[in-house]
Amino acid sequence: MNSPDKKELKINLIARIEEVVRYLLPAGKEKSGYWVVGDLSGSEGQSLKIQLTGDKTGVWSDFATEETGDIFE
Repeated sequence: MNSPDKKELKINLIARIEEVVRYLLPAGKEKSGYWVVGDLSGSEGQSLKIQLTGDKTGVWSDFATEETGDIFE
């Protein structure tokens, strides 16, 4: 996949971020602009947060493991 395709895909995913995280992590819930779930495996809980709005849409942090990342990378 060349760069313009990657950029376009990311733009489209950001536009549908809540739908994407609901599909990938259905046990989560929306809270104050974040998708909140237990961990990357999708368990129930609140230690993993994925930003749903703003410049950092798609950036996640797991506060239990101190891991961070970007769902697009």
